[in-house]
Amino acid sequence: MNYKNLLTNLLTKRNIIIAVVLILAIAIPVSVKLVQQQQQLKSKAVGNANVNFIGATPCASPSTICTSSPTIQLQLTSPFGQ
Repeated sequence: MNYKNLLTNLLTKRNIIIAVVLILAIAIPVSVKLVQQQQQLKSKAVGNANVNFIGATPCASPSTICTSSPTIQLQLTSPFGQ
């Protein structure tokens, strides 16, 4: 069996183009599906989580939260329970 001829026949320009098109035809839908899954996870992460300041008394205005202490403690409450 002549491997050189077999390899030459497989590596024609037409076969290479077909292989690239097939790879793209598979890769694009898989990429879209993975991106959609990531966005679904992010949307599940956003919820009604409560943030409570402990210790230093924060001063709150409508647009910012500030404190006079250089360190603060936070208590984070998950909307999904413990």
